[in-house]
Amino acid sequence: MFKYCLIFFLGLSGFSLHVTAQQDSIGAIKKRFDQEYGLNVQLYNGHYYYSETNIVKGNPFWKNDSLLIGDLFIAGNEFKNQFLRYDLYRQNFLLIFTDQMGAQRIIVLDSEKIDSIKFGDNLFQPNHFSDINNQFIQLLHKGKFSCYLNWTVERNFNSTGDKLGYQYLKNNYEIFMDWNGELRKIKKRKQFIELFPLDVQNQILVYIKEHSIRWRRMNLNQLKTMLNACDKYLE
Repeated sequence: MFKYCLIFFLGLSGFSLHVTAQQDSIGAIKKRFDQEYGLNVQLYNGHYYYSETNIVKGNPFWKNDSLLIGDLFIAGNEFKNQFLRYDLYRQNFLLIFTDQMGAQRIIVLDSEKIDSIKFGDNLFQPNHFSDINNQFIQLLHKGKFSCYLNWTVERNFNSTGDKLGYQYLKNNYEIFMDWNGELRKIKKRKQFIELFPLDVQNQILVYIKEHSIRWRRMNLNQLKTMLNACDKYLE
């Protein structure tokens, strides 16, 4: 009996050592890859991007087709000053880089691995709200309440004229407020004001009047400044 137990124990120990050695070998492979090619396999993790060929107007990207410089956070690690594009229609981020041969590459990043992406003051993070369809949302304000922007772009098929293909319209966003754990979509000024206590509502109305804010014409800087003011009114 002792003999069989000893054999089982040795076999189990051998299996454990094999697993550990396998994990160590994977780490060693990643390290050798980084050293040889100068590319971090955690950052350059995705599949090649193939651009659409039948676009007759516009593009699907946030901030049009301009190349953006952002800080990318993946699995708790920060990769600063990366060249990126945000495809609003397909809800993924593109990473543009130069490989060791001097050729430009574009890959679609694995969305499941992204913690967040920051373009200056614009922070995008994975969406965990069931009421929002997009995979990523922009966090515009975080304090006693949170405000999110859900960016979208509309795509239509152009079947008239000389050119047939898809056309993308301008970027649009929806405003969502996370108030006491409840997410609400805000379309009108009245909906926004009614979220707050009565005494704060009066202060907000005064602020809107003093700053000549019109809800439908309000830009994001005005919205962000007003959100900061509303947060202070709640103190």
